[in-house]
Amino acid sequence: MALSKIINYKGISVAGAYIRVSSVVINHGGGVVEFLVNSMSAPDEIPFDSISMQCPYDLEGVNPFKQVYEHLKTLEQFAEAEDF
Repeated sequence: MALSKIINYKGISVAGAYIRVSSVVINHGGGVVEFLVNSMSAPDEIPFDSISMQCPYDLEGVNPFKQVYEHLKTLEQFAEAEDF
């Protein structure tokens, strides 16, 4: 699971940037999931940017990674991202 989109990073346009979620942690109460969003120029490259984020988590819903990716697509900065 990953996303892809054009990212403007510090004035440089990265076409087809690979966006992957890692370090998913569900809080003890279960209602929030914390995760890292890593942006890379290609799947096998070192991330050029990492963002720590969180979103609501539904214990009865699909797996946490799927929920996180679906949440990312609702955010303005990832609105144009496509499934990779």
